[in-house]
Amino acid sequence: MDFRIDFFDNPSKTYYPGEFINGCLLISVKRGEFIKNLLINIRGGVKVNYFDDVFHENFFDDKLLVIKDTLLEVGQHTFPFQTRIPEDCPPSLKSNHAYIKYKAVVVIPGVCNNTKIPFEFFVLSWVPMPFYEANVTSTANPHWPINKLAFPKNAFGPGEYINVIINVEEASAKTVKFYLMKYFWYKRNENCWGKQYKRKEKKEIFKIPIVTSNFTTHESLLLPKQLPSTLENFKFIEIGYILKIVIRNQTFKFPVVIGDYYKSDLRI
Repeated sequence: MDFRIDFFDNPSKTYYPGEFINGCLLISVKRGEFIKNLLINIRGGVKVNYFDDVFHENFFDDKLLVIKDTLLEVGQHTFPFQTRIPEDCPPSLKSNHAYIKYKAVVVIPGVCNNTKIPFEFFVLSWVPMPFYEANVTSTANPHWPINKLAFPKNAFGPGEYINVIINVEEASAKTVKFYLMKYFWYKRNENCWGKQYKRKEKKEIFKIPIVTSNFTTHESLLLPKQLPSTLENFKFIEIGYILKIVIRNQTFKFPVVIGDYYKSDLRI
C-alpha cells in the first residue's frame, strides 16, 4: 500500500492557531488488504537539546480513526479528515538547539510493528497588536549624535523591509551600523519545586554599515523569509528580536516583532 496526505486548498501546508486542518488520506492498494484500524495522529511537539538539557514533549496530540474493520480492494481510496489546531499552539521553528514541529502521522496498528508514516505541516503565528512607531530625537539626550531616528512600525512579516530614517548631527557621525539580533531563551524547571531558569542563545541576523552622504539616510532593511516568529509565554522556548543601531559608539536598541499580522486572511 502507498499512502499520501493532501491538505485541501493549502499547497504550502501552513496554518495558524485556531484554524481547521481539512485533509484527505489517499491510499493506493495493489492487492486486497483488510485493515482492522488505521489512525491519523496529528501532533505538535517541542524538543530542546542545549548542553546538558535534553527533553521532548508533545503539546498537541489528536488521534483520528479513519478506517475500521474494512477490506480495501485493489485501486485508489480516499478518506477525508478534519481537526482543529488549538489556539495556544506555538509557531513552527528550528534552531541550533531546539525545534517545534507539527506532523500528521498515518498509524497502522499491528502492521510491521505499528507502521508510522509522517507528513509534516507548518504553523505560523500572529503578531501582537497594536504596532507602535519608534521616534527618537536629540531632545531626549543632547549628547546623542542624532537629530532624528525613526521607523514607522515595530511589527513585520518575514521578507518585509524595516524602513528607517536617520538624521545625524555632524560629519563624524555619518557612519551608521544596523544589526538585527535574534534571541532564543530555553526554559526549564530546575527541580521539583518548580524553580525555572533560562539559557540564552544570541545570533546576529544581519549587520549593515551605511555611510550617509548628506547626514540623512533612508534605509530599507530586508528581513530574511525564513525567520521564526516572535514567541512569548511558551513554557519551553521564547524568541525575541532587537534592532540595534550604532552611531559613533552610541547604541540604540528597539524591540522588533516578527510574524504574520494579516489576520483578515484567516482561513477557517
